[in-house]
Amino acid sequence: ETSWVYTANSASAVQGLMVLQVTEMEADLLTVCVDPACQRAGLGRGLLLFGMDALWQSGVKVLRLDVAADNAAAIAFYRAFGFDDDGRRLKYYRRGNGVRVDGVLMSRSLAGHGATKKA
Repeated sequence: ETSWVYTANSASAVQGLMVLQVTEMEADLLTVCVDPACQRAGLGRGLLLFGMDALWQSGVKVLRLDVAADNAAAIAFYRAFGFDDDGRRLKYYRRGNGVRVDGVLMSRSLAGHGATKKA
């Protein structure tokens, strides 16, 4: 396994970050984050598209992730890129107030390229 890290930068700061854990045929998206001041400008979309293209070119066939079930914006974001729900991790995330939230498992095939044809 190897970790891949991609950043979106301005002249003076990192504005976005994506971390992938990559094996020979599969990858896990560990995080995508964008500075709140830079959100809604396409940085997350650009990072994800770039990462999916790089994974496909490296022979990776499937990209997986998990996301908190109460994060509707992130779930919609990933679905727009062709990710499908695969299941749940019950009470996987713990919020600051102690409340436990399910994790939604999602994946997307990279077969046939097409990473940039979705979303």
